[in-house]
Amino acid sequence: MGHVRKVPSKKQAVVDDDTKLNLLLALEENPITPALQLARDSNLNHKTVLKTLNYEKKHPYKMQAVQELLEDNPDRRVEFCDLLMTCIDQNQLSLEWIVFSDEAKSPKLSLLG
Repeated sequence: MGHVRKVPSKKQAVVDDDTKLNLLLALEENPITPALQLARDSNLNHKTVLKTLNYEKKHPYKMQAVQELLEDNPDRRVEFCDLLMTCIDQNQLSLEWIVFSDEAKSPKLSLLG
């Protein structure tokens, strides 16, 4: 006969109730506080803070870089629309060939066909 080994379960981080409450209040007060900052402010290990937040179904803020809107963006959009309409009017382009996505990457017009 074989043996079944018990899989270790995720354990809650060991912090007292006051510390946990302080972490949650700090996060409530400023939801974009990174977990590293919470750890520094509460004199806790970073992983302990992450485990505590995870156990409480809270997730630390992660900074994400996004594209900056520039002053000439509206003009560029209108210029693009004018170009697109001209191509469609001259039967050089069909809207069925265009794939628009919400990806925040370099502006490209993807054409199919």
